[in-house]
Amino acid sequence: MRPDSTVIELTPDLPDRSVAVLPILAHSHWVQRLRVRWIILATLLIGVIASPWIYYPHDFWNYWLDWEYQTLGLYPWRPYTRASIVCDYPPLQLYLLTIADAVRLALGVTNATGFVNLLLIKGPWILAWSGGCGMAAWAARSIDPRAARPAALAWALALPLFVNAALWGQADALLSMLIAFSVALLWRDRLKSASAIFGLALSLKLQAIFALPALVVYAWRRWSFKAVWVSAVVALGTALLAALPMIVAGHGRGVIRAYANAVDLYPVRTVDAFNIWFAYDYPPRPFDGARVSKITDSAPLFHHLSRLTCKEAALLMLAGWVGAVCIALWRNPTRARLAAAAALCVLGTFTLSTQMHDRYGLPAIGLLAMIAWTGRREAGIFACASIFIGVNQLAALVNNWLWCWGLERRWMIDTYNAIGLTVSIVNVLLLIYAGAWFLRGGWAENRLVALRSLRSTAARSESILPWLSALVRRVRSAVE
Repeated sequence: MRPDSTVIELTPDLPDRSVAVLPILAHSHWVQRLRVRWIILATLLIGVIASPWIYYPHDFWNYWLDWEYQTLGLYPWRPYTRASIVCDYPPLQLYLLTIADAVRLALGVTNATGFVNLLLIKGPWILAWSGGCGMAAWAARSIDPRAARPAALAWALALPLFVNAALWGQADALLSMLIAFSVALLWRDRLKSASAIFGLALSLKLQAIFALPALVVYAWRRWSFKAVWVSAVVALGTALLAALPMIVAGHGRGVIRAYANAVDLYPVRTVDAFNIWFAYDYPPRPFDGARVSKITDSAPLFHHLSRLTCKEAALLMLAGWVGAVCIALWRNPTRARLAAAAALCVLGTFTLSTQMHDRYGLPAIGLLAMIAWTGRREAGIFACASIFIGVNQLAALVNNWLWCWGLERRWMIDTYNAIGLTVSIVNVLLLIYAGAWFLRGGWAENRLVALRSLRSTAARSESILPWLSALVRRVRSAVE
């Protein structure tokens, strides 16, 4: 759906022939010499090399391998009833496992934990991390043609995406790519296509709704409220179409259960997520191997002082956060700010909500990678979020591996708790900083245009007086 004459015209992020404020990496000659296809091939090779080992035994032994074998390479609905641990994932995950098992049977592979089978299971996630580099380049090119390489490189350097895809073997890397692809299509005014891709993300994981408020606000502001309803029908229709084979086979209840169980499956304050509730619970209560807190989120926030529960407090904080981000996006709905708002909605949910897993912040990393090239602060926010959410995942991997093999010791638990407390505090501070920068107009086009005129002034002054040129360069560096 294209904008019509009755819709407000928005200022593009960058005027034609403008100079984007590309941060440190974008100005490097070696980055400009890179080719996006080299980055894609490098990430693909790294993912394949890292894939032959099981780094998170709990998920692989109890879920992926069991569900894959239950499909028999032909029946994706069987894990809903036949698996030792009944599947609680939406249909797209099971379709991919069915394809993996069909290929395994066609190749005659019998070793479930061998290189070939592990690569077949992790393959879609590795392809999502690798293909996301090309998608990020394609998206950034719509704003500034020279931003393609930095955007692809930022996606490739996103630590959580690599850990989740190649090491953990989880679906969040693909979820991140689908959400980012939906945003990229909105950048190019392809509303229905973006809605269909978002519906595909919903058929993979319900956590896609974390980014939904920003997408709704942008579509409403960019087109109309009717466009929001049209996109909702397209997205839900795509998700329903993905579930149709399961429903026809008589397993519609399994699909409903997969979505319904996503809420209150672990009614605790934190599920291995280094967020505000991990810091609130410190020193942690007894944990099991997956670091699931035994303190439910229905416990009072302040003992004997208020009836407000931790879950209610989290919902209030999240509502205020998402409301502030959406209002700021409504006031200045540019393309880069759309991606930033969606990322902040995801980060806010991860940091402020209870019942969060360590993987639930991943879509924010993909969105921030798409716009990391827009400025130095933006690049810094992306780098910090990528590092600390990546550390959260790595800590969970190491903890689960040690626990599964009986190697966990008390000092290891203490180290894990100390790292978790530090990262939790940093994540909260980073969220506050990123939110403040967004409310002040970060990721917007006005600062880019101002720096463009400053650079043109500097270019003219270099031919007049050397000292004036040096002064302009100092001012330019201070503004950047």
